[in-house]
Parts: sequence; C-alpha cells; structure tokens
Amino acid sequence: MTLIPKQNVSGLGNSSVDPYNFKFISATDEKVKYEWKTDSGLEYEAIWTLYRKNDKCYIDLNYRTKSGKSYTEITNRGELYRIMSTVAEMYDELVSNFPEITHWVITPDEPYYEMHPKKYKMYLLYLKKRLPGELIFDEYERAIWKLKK
Repeated sequence: MTLIPKQNVSGLGNSSVDPYNFKFISATDEKVKYEWKTDSGLEYEAIWTLYRKNDKCYIDLNYRTKSGKSYTEITNRGELYRIMSTVAEMYDELVSNFPEITHWVITPDEPYYEMHPKKYKMYLLYLKKRLPGELIFDEYERAIWKLKK
C-alpha cells in the first residue's frame, strides 16, 4: 500500500468538469465495478472495495485502463479532470447506495517516490472542492477522506 506524506496534501484542482458516462457492471456486499470510455478511446474499469473496521465503513478505489499497457504509457491525453469528475460521480452513486460509508482511503497505484508530489496535491485538493469531508491520516499515515454527512 502506498503512503501519502502529510506535507503533500495541498495544491490545485478543478472540480467543474463534466464526467464521462459510466456504466454499472456488478456489485456484491464488498465490491462494486463500473466501466467507462474517454473521448480519446481509452477504456477504464473502476473497482470500489468496501470494508468495515471499528464501526466505520471504508471504501477504496482501484481504477485502471483496460488496454493492458502501463498507465504512464497511455494517459496524459488531457482527460485528467473529466476522469476525476467521473470517479467523483461514481462515488456519489456509491454513497447513495451504501449510506454507511464514512471514509475513503486514498491508495494510489504508484509508489510515492515514483510520482510527482503535485499529483497527490491535485487529487486531494480536488476531493476537498468536490466532496464534503476532511482529510485525516490513520495510524499508517495513509490519507483518508472522512465524509461529512
């Protein structure tokens, strides 16, 4: 699991971009899957995992392209904010269907030392602008978005 240091949690973000149309694929008590396609033709899948700990319900997201190529080979096509908006819309749908969700654990796929710190800052500021809540850190120094209900 990748950790986000506390000093890298502010920055820029745009929360006003329209999301892509996404499609619900499947759901269990622990996982929900969606898919969507960007304007450039990239196909994505998003798998949200729910788990409970100490009377709290956490959600974690893993999303990736379906092409089989590495993320860095095929992204950076100017679609970042629409992708982020799409993820936020999925999140809204999940919270309405699973009102017990209280926290969103932020676990990027890339190790911190391989990712530019501004990328973390951008994602976290986007959350602040788009979704009601506050950033907290758990005992493992993971960034967690605590929902305001």
